Amino acid sequence: MIHKNIIIGSGFSSLGAILGLKKRGEKCLIITGKVLFSKTDQNLIDLPSRNFEKYKNNIYQSIKNNNLEINTKNNFISYIGFGGLSNLWGKIFNINIEGNNKIRNFLIKQLKIKTNQEINLNHGLKLFRLTEQKITIKEIYKSLDKSRFKTISSTVKKIKFNTKKKIFLIYLFNDQILKAKNIYLASGIFSTLKLLNSLDKKIFRNKIQLNHSDMCYGICFALEKNFKKKIGNEFFYFNQNKNNFAGRLSVLNENIINKYDMSVFFLLLYKLTKFFKIKILVLSVLYKRPANSSLIFFKNSGININVKKTFKNSVIINQLKKSLKKTFNIKFFIFKRTLVGSDFHYSCNIIKNINLKNKNIFFKNLFILDSSYSTKHAFFPTFQMIYESYVRTKNKLSINKFLNKNV
Repeated sequence: MIHKNIIIGSGFSSLGAILGLKKRGEKCLIITGKVLFSKTDQNLIDLPSRNFEKYKNNIYQSIKNNNLEINTKNNFISYIGFGGLSNLWGKIFNINIEGNNKIRNFLIKQLKIKTNQEINLNHGLKLFRLTEQKITIKEIYKSLDKSRFKTISSTVKKIKFNTKKKIFLIYLFNDQILKAKNIYLASGIFSTLKLLNSLDKKIFRNKIQLNHSDMCYGICFALEKNFKKKIGNEFFYFNQNKNNFAGRLSVLNENIINKYDMSVFFLLLYKLTKFFKIKILVLSVLYKRPANSSLIFFKNSGININVKKTFKNSVIINQLKKSLKKTFNIKFFIFKRTLVGSDFHYSCNIIKNINLKNKNIFFKNLFILDSSYSTKHAFFPTFQMIYESYVRTKNKLSINKFLNKNV
């Protein structure tokens, strides 16, 4: 059997593809990913505010399957299994993106996205009260018309293209081979790059710049009594033009401690400061890395990343301190660098790196829907990714069309 459309991946970018194909009135098969659980798999993530033990199999085996190697101690992740990296991030939906308002509103309605209220305090920050989204990818998949959208729980090992029959051959880890006319890659940046490399070892002409953010964690203390009434318990923020830095800030309480699996230290600190009527705020701050700080290249069938360690940007941190002092009367700050890769939001622009001398006939039937093809760096990019995936699928924007546009 030859499928007309196959989506590889089951995270947020796959939702855009499903909605796009639904709009076109077409059927598809979705390969959702599957991990084999093992007690020997390691927990590779080291963040002070999260416990990733329950995800360790998905992360460990994905990094292993993608042959991911990094030159320094890091927190880069990849994820095998249903939902992909949406299990770990993506709950902040920044819907204020550039694009067609009609499409934007359509996606908000389809996915039942709640808006985040902006808090206008005018101290150099754009603040938004964080609204918990109830988007559950599993529930969305359950609601799909099974006669048009079928799923298979497996993981893709490699992809080949039959030039005579002009079809893709998708090799799964269970030794099954699927055939497709069109492939939509929504499997996350590292898996997508690996699969593209399996299609053609010469598909990329040079090293690929990996775009992501450096991140610091912070803790600070405030005395303002009506602090909670002003902003609630949790929000996210940007600098005024939304380009330089962004982050999340939470008022420490037992709900936040449980939500982020924080250690006993934070619980004891909360109990102590509560007695003295002091508010503790825990925060993250994200800012762009310099050009060429993270470079991807291929070695045999593996992906190598050459990165510089996280840089503690004192200029940005001082700007943030100044704004927070004015806004919340904060008295004391502590900031700590995280390991490189801790932001989890990775993107690149692979179209810039496609080898045009070796232009392949399969490009017109190959669609890149995840952040492997992203023309701009964005903080909190979940909604932007869904939007771009939907537009590319609905309008049949394959790699070939993007290459012709760039020539």
